[in-house]
Amino acid sequence: MVSHLPFQITMNSKTKVSSQGRTVIPVGIREKLGIREGEEVEWTLEGDVIVVRPVREEKTPDENIEYLKNHLVEIKAASKAVPTNLKKRMMDEWARRKLGLTP
Repeated sequence: MVSHLPFQITMNSKTKVSSQGRTVIPVGIREKLGIREGEEVEWTLEGDVIVVRPVREEKTPDENIEYLKNHLVEIKAASKAVPTNLKKRMMDEWARRKLGLTP
């Protein structure tokens, strides 16, 4: 058995291959690895074993914060718009906490 982790996680599941060569990654495995619709996976043949890995891009903390800022919904309080500077501080703090960058 091929192992790329310092510990072995075992999940067994069977899927069929369609006439077009397609198969499905079982939901339990997708959830465990955080694979979502539209994400890429890499297929590698190691001897007679097929290894499928999610493709992950390494991003800097600043890139992650910028991504989160650009994908937040507008913050409103009691039907009044929050002042821009407060909104920015709230978004920055939320992003830092989400990324685990606060003590």
